[in-house]
Amino acid sequence: MLLLVPGILAVALSYHAAGIAAGASALAGVILALTFVLCRERTAVERSGPLDRSSEIGLMALPAALTVYFAFNAGGFFPDSTGFGTLVVAYILMARIALVEHPFEGFTRPLQIAAAALVLYALWTLLSVFSSEAPERALLEFNRASLYALAFVLFASVPRTSQRLRWMVRALALEAPATGGQLPLAPHLE
Repeated sequence: MLLLVPGILAVALSYHAAGIAAGASALAGVILALTFVLCRERTAVERSGPLDRSSEIGLMALPAALTVYFAFNAGGFFPDSTGFGTLVVAYILMARIALVEHPFEGFTRPLQIAAAALVLYALWTLLSVFSSEAPERALLEFNRASLYALAFVLFASVPRTSQRLRWMVRALALEAPATGGQLPLAPHLE
């Protein structure tokens, strides 16, 4: 059931951002993910393989990858780049829900409150379509708000460790020169 909400959101955003083909692609992804969830074995599997390690590193590199993508796509200003980023984050969240034994292991009570606030903000933005003189603008802002909410839920669901944080900082440090960003790696030297 947890897979349905980001799945429906991914289909709706894909259809809105890029048309029927993107919506059909998102729907196919949701159907495949649901099929996998319904058919997978419910037994716990030992997690120590290289695939699990590389997927964890990939998840920690996602903020850097999205930063590079948005940096070279008008900063995420236009709806197609924001829609693509939202779709990527929604698919990764769906995969995490489908593949991880305890997908929301890192969620604490304060994180749940913050996630609920972001989701309510996104819904409020979506509902403003009905009262706005420019409903298209409200949909575009819903797209951006849902990207923020989905990204927050994705990263809040991962238990925090110092090793994961180090991988995330390494990835951001590698992408910073490529996008013209500067990281304050040694703030005491200023």
